[in-house]
Amino acid sequence: MDKKNFEVFLRQLSKDKNNTVEINWENEKKEFIQYTEKLYDIFEGTLKSYSDIQIKKKKININEENVGSYSIDEMIIEIGDKKIMLIPIGTGLIGAKGRVDMKGQKGFAKIVLVSDDLHSLSEQIKVTTTVGSTKAKPSPTPKKSIGWEWRFLGPRAGIYAPVTKSQILSAIVELTNG
Repeated sequence: MDKKNFEVFLRQLSKDKNNTVEINWENEKKEFIQYTEKLYDIFEGTLKSYSDIQIKKKKININEENVGSYSIDEMIIEIGDKKIMLIPIGTGLIGAKGRVDMKGQKGFAKIVLVSDDLHSLSEQIKVTTTVGSTKAKPSPTPKKSIGWEWRFLGPRAGIYAPVTKSQILSAIVELTNG
């Protein structure tokens, strides 16, 4: 690479740095903790009528690159000698505001915090085409307030399923019995 092209490269990097949006990671962490507590409320509301189920919470530490180290609850659901754990993974993930893994002896399910208007991962993919050295301008997307919702991420085709009583009960059966 010659000096002129390298200088163009450096100017582009500087320009990109100036256009970077600052993320308030402390706020992201607080929101993730609050949304995780709301997810646990959904599980507790679903399972409270079953006397054979015990629910416990235990503090764990998560260390994320941009957020740092912080304490958050994990949920432990005990049914006889079986355990299901809801383990917070973190915030600032690609394609999701946060993730909690639901882990049992027979596997795990991912629960992701995504925009409430999404139904699959494919809806988050945007393609930009280039003709010659000219980039096509993406159509402007109107800014709107995002509502966040916890969804199970299906194993096939990245389909999201709402966290409902039925989905929770099915996941518990699947993760304990296979």
